[in-house]
Amino acid sequence: MNASSLEGAMGVHQQSLRKAGRDHSPLSIPRLTKEKILQACKERQLYTTPRLNENLYLQCFGIEKIENLEEYTGTKALWLEENHIGLIENIAHMHLLRCLFLQNNAIQRISGLHSLVNLQTLNLSHNLISKIEGLSQLKLLHTLELGHNFLSSVEDVSHLILCRRITVLQLSDNRLSDPRLVGVLEGLKCLKVLYLCNNPCIPRIAEVWGSYRKHMLSRLQGLTFLDERPVHKNEIRFSVAWAKGGSSAESHERALAVEEKQVSERPDLLAIHAAREERRLQIRQRRLEMGMPQDPPPFSSTPQQREEEEPASAASAVRYIRCPDGSLYPSSNPHLGSQTHA
Repeated sequence: MNASSLEGAMGVHQQSLRKAGRDHSPLSIPRLTKEKILQACKERQLYTTPRLNENLYLQCFGIEKIENLEEYTGTKALWLEENHIGLIENIAHMHLLRCLFLQNNAIQRISGLHSLVNLQTLNLSHNLISKIEGLSQLKLLHTLELGHNFLSSVEDVSHLILCRRITVLQLSDNRLSDPRLVGVLEGLKCLKVLYLCNNPCIPRIAEVWGSYRKHMLSRLQGLTFLDERPVHKNEIRFSVAWAKGGSSAESHERALAVEEKQVSERPDLLAIHAAREERRLQIRQRRLEMGMPQDPPPFSSTPQQREEEEPASAASAVRYIRCPDGSLYPSSNPHLGSQTHA
């Protein structure tokens, strides 16, 4: 990022602070004092003994420098977003830190994190960062958010290759324009969730390879989420087929998937048919025990057929038996309950 772009970004940040009432003269810049930290702990009903606080909430203080946190050695989650911090410093002693939230600040460089070996989540969105660096020592880091920064080239993100454990990566709303970025992302074997939307490289990838989403899924086959959309079942399979043989290969793979689904469902259908047949046999057995025909008479589906089957008059009334299933059958056993039907 050139100097003019950085100065412009700093100017925008200063204007936002001024609108929020947090733009101060050099003599009145808010500082992160021990008293202010203690007061923040009291307001959130945390411990007044610093080392006992696992969570520390210091967001929206308008501070420009991280300081006076030496006694907070037991902190595991630190919130410092919505300030005017320009440098990551004075937190190297927080060896238990797992989550660090520094979004919406004025940070220009990623530094001061090498000793945080237990860090798992790092949020640096909405800052002024132009290059990813200083993360190679964070072996447990699995979530990295760098949306709304000033990353532009493949070299700016090539450091990600050293972050093998990353599963969630947020790179949306940057200035990444080189399609070769996908090659860097391929090195992240654990990557599951990727946000790359609103970058110039997306239309270029679609232009070069024909489809942005299909190309990404064919090369990053471990993804479960891409740009606000989940990766559905078989979508990666279809994308790989498309990458190898185009639309015809994708159609063939879709047809195979349908056949496989039918084969997998066949045992269930056979089980349903077997249960129905068993139920029919049980009903037939009960009818035999009651002295009735094994099978019910055919159902008269039309009014004309029903009219022809009805007795001509009440004089020809026949005694019928009502079965458990609601059907009426001629009675041949006088000892069974009956119902007269004319």
